[in-house]
Amino acid sequence: MSKLDMKGQLIEHTSSFIGNSKKLGLVEMSGIRIIGILSEGNMNPGSAVKLTKCGLDKDNSPYFEFSSV
Repeated sequence: MSKLDMKGQLIEHTSSFIGNSKKLGLVEMSGIRIIGILSEGNMNPGSAVKLTKCGLDKDNSPYFEFSSV
């Protein structure tokens, strides 16, 4: 088992209008790509981001939240 870096790079982003409007992004961290919520800051492809929250939502689905570095 190896420890992952909590910082990564935003590859692409979009907006979701299902339920509450959210900005979503594809982030690469330690060679792994993760889709998550972009919570704060003005982020564009290539922006440095960090993982700020992760866990299971009320439906037991995993979620990841990122903010700008």
